Amino acid sequence: AIDCGWDTLYDFLYFIDADIAQKIKPSDHQRIERMLEIFLIQKEKPSLLLGENINYFKDFNIKTVALVREDKEVHYHLIKNRIGSMIEQGLIDEVVKLKETYSLNSDHLAMKLIGYKQVNEYLEGKYSLDDTKKLILNATNQFTKRQMTWIRKFSFIDFETSSKALAKSKLINFLSDAQTN
Repeated sequence: AIDCGWDTLYDFLYFIDADIAQKIKPSDHQRIERMLEIFLIQKEKPSLLLGENINYFKDFNIKTVALVREDKEVHYHLIKNRIGSMIEQGLIDEVVKLKETYSLNSDHLAMKLIGYKQVNEYLEGKYSLDDTKKLILNATNQFTKRQMTWIRKFSFIDFETSSKALAKSKLINFLSDAQTN
């Protein structure tokens, strides 16, 4: 992309596989790159390979279930505790090591991931550790909301609201029912 630009790469993708290119925006650099990788490694049009994977599942009766916590406050505190645990278990050292090993800066895709981005900004002196934890928590909660909005668009997904114990019980029942059918 540095040598020829994303427009040229998109045009090349369109040339080799118009079907897949029409499904991707020219500004979606990550998907353009992935489709070109598939083409270069597999020596096949990505649309053909991806189509084969879709057809593979046609003989299965697939049921998709999303387990959703009924108490958002509990979910919030679980995320908050997980962030504290990640920091205690070496998240900051992990980011330092990644930056050193791979010469990463804030422009690199890996440094834009939730947690890595905020810790990187902490390491650059932009925020205190407490503010960093709050930023990770906010970013995670925003991601969770977007994820739920996206998942709710799919009509084939059954939603089950439950606590952890109830979720486990429902999953066991679901799997038992699936085996008998």
